[in-house]
Amino acid sequence: MPRLLETTASNDLGKTKPYKDAYRSRLDRLADTGGDESVVIDETLTAFTLNGHVLEDLTREPAPKEVVA
Repeated sequence: MPRLLETTASNDLGKTKPYKDAYRSRLDRLADTGGDESVVIDETLTAFTLNGHVLEDLTREPAPKEVVA
């Protein structure tokens, strides 16, 4: 895997449950937008799609260099 794509080791993050609980709490508050949940969902799906494109680009094999004789 390219060094650029390496993530921080999980032991550097500490316990994950407090992080997950806080993340879920923030998502719950965000989703309580008075009927605008579809906006939040649409933006989230767009972000996931764009992140996927970035990862595809980062992991794509570089094109072979053209040899000029």
